[in-house]
Amino acid sequence: MLWFLIAGGLGLLLLVGGLVLGDVLDPGDGLTPAIGAGLGAFGIGGALLLGPLGALLAVVGGAVGAVAVGVAAYALTRALIGRASPPVRTADLVGVFGTVVTRIPAEGLGEVVLPQAGTRVKLAARSYEPIPSGTPVYVTEVLSSTSVAVQRADLL
Repeated sequence: MLWFLIAGGLGLLLLVGGLVLGDVLDPGDGLTPAIGAGLGAFGIGGALLLGPLGALLAVVGGAVGAVAVGVAAYALTRALIGRASPPVRTADLVGVFGTVVTRIPAEGLGEVVLPQAGTRVKLAARSYEPIPSGTPVYVTEVLSSTSVAVQRADLL
């Protein structure tokens, strides 16, 4: 029974360590918490089955429990890892409304603040007409990853 309890304890330590220490123990694929959960299930399940079923069936039952819990933990961990936000692309800014923060001279560069992925982003902005600071604008074109072309929003 001691070996099952040691395996269960090590499994739980590996599981908690993988969750708490993150990338130190788990390279990002979710395998470390799954192995820890499986090892913990093997140890605890084997210890519970040892008395009523005997050593051989305790090992088999612990192994079946380990596979079931390990696969479930891996699937859950992968699902949680896969919920990362999609990358923010500046091409998604066309049609977004913002505000001029540094006046834009005709055919020159100024600055606008735009909402992007739940935050405010300041980008260089170009316009064919002068636009004073504080004017609402919308993006008509993405010129680069750091600059956009805008038009006054009141011209819509």
